[in-house]
Amino acid sequence: MSPEKAIPAREVIMATVKFFENTLEKVARVIEVSKASDGWDVRVEALEESEYMRKFGRGDLLGIYEVKVDKDLNVISYNRKGLRERASLEEK
Repeated sequence: MSPEKAIPAREVIMATVKFFENTLEKVARVIEVSKASDGWDVRVEALEESEYMRKFGRGDLLGIYEVKVDKDLNVISYNRKGLRERASLEEK
């Protein structure tokens, strides 16, 4: 059995951002990446429906997502954990 090839975090980030752009049609920014036994745990900020938010007098909201990426760089799950206004440091 040959040892697994190490995957650079940069590739995990690119795969995650591409998933958000192509699948969820959201602009995303990775804010945390950590290696897990079965792949990677990634934390992402993604812009949430800005036109809808502006209609109700709110600034841009960022969704905070926890994402699981497998060893083949496939996003296998994602879960929005909170929302925050772009200018705020606190999640809601």
